[in-house]
Amino acid sequence: MEFLNSAVLFILIVLVFIALWHGPRAVDGARPLISSYNIFLILFFIYVVFSASLSIIFNDSQYTWAKSVADPSYIFATLVVCLYAFVIFIFGYRYGYDDNARAGSLPRSVIGPYAVSHHSRNLAFGLVLLGVLLKIYVTIEAGGVSESLMRMSGGIRQSLRIEALNPLIVNIRTLSGIADAGAVWILLYAMRRKSGYIMAGAIFSCVMLLTYFTIGKRLVLAWPFISVALGYHFYVRRITMRAAPWVIGGILIVGLISLFYRIFLPAIAANVVIDLRGVSWANGSLLSFYFYSLEFSTFEMITLSIFEGENIASLFGGAFDTFVTTNIVPFFYAVPRVLWSEKPQVFFDISHAVTATITGVPVESITAGVATTLIGTSWIIGSLPGLTIAMFLYGWLCNWIDKPLRLAATFNLRSIIIFSFLLNAVVHLFRQGTLGWIFIITVVQQYGMILGYVLIFSVAGVTLTGQRSWKYRRARTSMFLNRTR
Repeated sequence: MEFLNSAVLFILIVLVFIALWHGPRAVDGARPLISSYNIFLILFFIYVVFSASLSIIFNDSQYTWAKSVADPSYIFATLVVCLYAFVIFIFGYRYGYDDNARAGSLPRSVIGPYAVSHHSRNLAFGLVLLGVLLKIYVTIEAGGVSESLMRMSGGIRQSLRIEALNPLIVNIRTLSGIADAGAVWILLYAMRRKSGYIMAGAIFSCVMLLTYFTIGKRLVLAWPFISVALGYHFYVRRITMRAAPWVIGGILIVGLISLFYRIFLPAIAANVVIDLRGVSWANGSLLSFYFYSLEFSTFEMITLSIFEGENIASLFGGAFDTFVTTNIVPFFYAVPRVLWSEKPQVFFDISHAVTATITGVPVESITAGVATTLIGTSWIIGSLPGLTIAMFLYGWLCNWIDKPLRLAATFNLRSIIIFSFLLNAVVHLFRQGTLGWIFIITVVQQYGMILGYVLIFSVAGVTLTGQRSWKYRRARTSMFLNRTR
């Protein structure tokens, strides 16, 4: 059985690299790395292939967290299910693929030249200043730098009984996302003009560090970083498939640094000593502490989802109630408490039920969930038919999102922001697998960024291929008069 498991795992690795090699081409003939299709492949490699390798190859087919399903036959079944999900995604992506499509079929507002007003950059600087002041205010109200650090660790926060932030402070922290929008726009503006990289990059870096410090969640940084990567791709240098190994390695390194930052710095601030020799899965090693943490337990959780799916769903009242609770109810999270006084304090996701299953703690007491990916989540809700439908629609959605990328030689700044938002949703959809979670993490927790971009877009400029603004017409008229004098 172990030989079969290794063989199927090897097949998955080969299929991922073949799929990467045959990824979508842009109009210039290159294969851009940044696309929904490649994001799925990279996430699949990290959360399925790499995660499975940690258990099968490096841990003698033993599980660290889901030990109740650590059976070689269960592992084999999980590998087969993942292989099936991979094939269905490819089929769904190719189903909507149009080899004869042309750039002319895209809206001109997406790919057309864009006259960016310098006022947008000035506004972006103002948003950065205001947003940073709000972040500093949140830090002060959270108890200062030391207590803000301790809040980043759930364990330390609970052990020291640090009170949760006031809802008003949480809303101010969300509003401070206007600084993130401004920092991204300033950097994209510099890339497009090919000047001012150093200052723009410094502003972006400082704002991102401050954002991570105040909220402690890496997921909220995905949208800004994807936006910047797209800007670099279109305005500085093409990021093609050759960069895939570096990108995967970079994701793992950034994940390691950010996780250690969130664990060890709060411990230092709280005068807590973390002895890795006492951590069961670490055995005194920092790398083991990272790679065998819940961060890379997704393959184990997929196995748990397949063989304990009914028990997980029963925590919500069954498969149908699980779907409603995790895919529909969280949308009501956007309703202000002023309009809904009895609004629940917490909305639960399937990931919370998975944590409750492996820990034995009631789901109502769970504060952090464990991702099962779209594969595990769809299996819990609909078994094999649910997995088939989910992966096919996910592939079709990725194809729809990638259409402008395949057909356009470049994007304007506004389109980069919108396209990166969709790519961000693709990341969370595969990682978590529930619509409610995507809505909360990409919209509700990003209200500040969205507001910032709305303000910037209102003064940014107009497309020159569609309806021209009065400023553009006046400029053209002045050029004509100067030539006729």
